[in-house]
Amino acid sequence: MADFPVEYRPDDDSYLYEEIATQDALNLRAEQTQSFMLGLDNQLFIDDLSIIPRIFQQLYCFHYGLAHLGMTSVRDVMGKLLGNWTGGASAVNIFTGLKNIIPVIHRPQIASLQFNSPGHIELNLLPNLALSIEQVAARLSSPIRTKRADALYKNTYSYFKDNGLSGFDDERGLEVRDISPETLENIVQRVRIFFKCFGWTDYHSKFNLIDAHPLQQLRAVLAYYRRLKILNQYIIDDKLEIGRSRVVGR
Repeated sequence: MADFPVEYRPDDDSYLYEEIATQDALNLRAEQTQSFMLGLDNQLFIDDLSIIPRIFQQLYCFHYGLAHLGMTSVRDVMGKLLGNWTGGASAVNIFTGLKNIIPVIHRPQIASLQFNSPGHIELNLLPNLALSIEQVAARLSSPIRTKRADALYKNTYSYFKDNGLSGFDDERGLEVRDISPETLENIVQRVRIFFKCFGWTDYHSKFNLIDAHPLQQLRAVLAYYRRLKILNQYIIDDKLEIGRSRVVGR
């Protein structure tokens, strides 16, 4: 603040009144956070206590971006993070960038942490986003749906390899080239099928609002799926329960 011109500094009693606040700001203020549990149980190592909240936060950030694509600022940032089709940001940067667009009041905040097998991480966050993660995780915990999603992922890997496209299966930058109309349509269809697997009927139309090539859209969805699989393995191993703590029964 020392180098900031005095005439531009706010007064000590300055407030952001509703009369001068943007509609987006007012809408964000209306979204209230609530308590949400990540139940923990059985044998966990210190790495697990780092991985579980980190992956959950990354999924939360992705859902936040999708849920707020109606806001121009969020939509523009997601478009930049995905990159234009002649290049690409890494998948890690996508999730880091999405975290940075979330207002502090909406970021997952630890309210309590308890573990004595069972235990929990109690978070304060937007409940609708946490619920959407809980729902997609439960959906893909079904052996049949998991098998279908894995088959789609592996088939996409093979398809990209056969068509000379690489980079979608790891965290590096994406290599792209001229894509034929047939290949482009195939990519668009794969994004649509993944969204159907996730049960995201409302998200797909919003996702198309992003100014990004379908190849980048698919890459983001695949990055999301890889993270969801990590979290789901904890659920399958009975080490994690999203939305409920066995300690407090909620």
